[in-house]
Amino acid sequence: MYSRRICKEQILCHNFYTGKYLPVTSLCQTEKDLLKAISDNKIDFILTGSDALFKYVPKAKRKYFSLRKFRYITQNVISCEDFPNNPFFCDYYESLENKIPVVALSVSSQNCPYNLMNEKERYLIGESLKRFKKITVRDEWTKEMVEFLTDISDIKVSPDPVFAFNNNCNKYVPSKNEILEKFSLPDKYVLLSFSNKYVSNSYISSVITECKKQKLYPVALPMPESLRDFGLDNTIKLPLSPIDWYALIKYSCGYIGERMHPIVVCLHNSVPFYSFDEYGVIKRHLGGLVKKVNIQSSKTYHIVKKFGFLDNLYSIKSGQQPTTKEIVESLFCFDKNKCNMIAKKTSEEFISTITELINLQ
Repeated sequence: MYSRRICKEQILCHNFYTGKYLPVTSLCQTEKDLLKAISDNKIDFILTGSDALFKYVPKAKRKYFSLRKFRYITQNVISCEDFPNNPFFCDYYESLENKIPVVALSVSSQNCPYNLMNEKERYLIGESLKRFKKITVRDEWTKEMVEFLTDISDIKVSPDPVFAFNNNCNKYVPSKNEILEKFSLPDKYVLLSFSNKYVSNSYISSVITECKKQKLYPVALPMPESLRDFGLDNTIKLPLSPIDWYALIKYSCGYIGERMHPIVVCLHNSVPFYSFDEYGVIKRHLGGLVKKVNIQSSKTYHIVKKFGFLDNLYSIKSGQQPTTKEIVESLFCFDKNKCNMIAKKTSEEFISTITELINLQ
């Protein structure tokens, strides 16, 4: 999927980053590869996480009625959205020669509509999840899903690992002066990052105009797939190192855009933001004419709600677009002291969680 969606230069940039900062095994593409890597590296403890590793598309969700084509359409899913033979669900556990502990850390199900699973799906995935020695999840929706499938009643909601990033990795993050010089940026800049899916160029142009009115320097930040530059001369181009991406958000005056992890980076560093939240389970009725969105299934909504900044979130699937003035004003009204206090508590909570999991060895 990534080889089709992301340019070769960006994939190489990610691979270089991984090789520089993380110890890695050989690439595992099959269960046999995985079992060999565990054995060859004498691994005695496995921690699965984080992000959307419990994502699954129920069979009932893979077929829908298209009014445009006036027939049922079958949706293809990628391997990490399927089951069995998905290592993130601990499906390989029975094949382990030595039954080492396997735990799940702050995992998300990425909106998985688990209530649509048939009886066989519920049983097989539930039994697989029971093989974990301990499961912590990143959001309430995933907690409800795991409890529904396993009858385990003590699933803990734990923070995203990014909330330990400054504590663990601060020495690797470039300084603000280094970032400003490298990307030719002024001291006060605001980042805009959007895909081509949801928001029109004219709307973003209005946001840019409002930023300039408020003396904010708008800069287009790419997603890994591509850069949408909105006609700006001020852009960050691909390939972009993940560590520079993090620093660009950390030192900005604000972030306006999509995706969850830029928002997590903002919350971790008390950076003002306005989130265009693309997540949320959609239920369709009458052949798609009527739809209802459950925004509470969104992992972005969950973390923004925890921090008390729902006024800085717009649900793309369900709401009326905010005015551009509301977006930019929200950056100036952002309560950094409140954010910093909650971020500190969240970091402590994450460290406590991972310490508890590691001690299960």
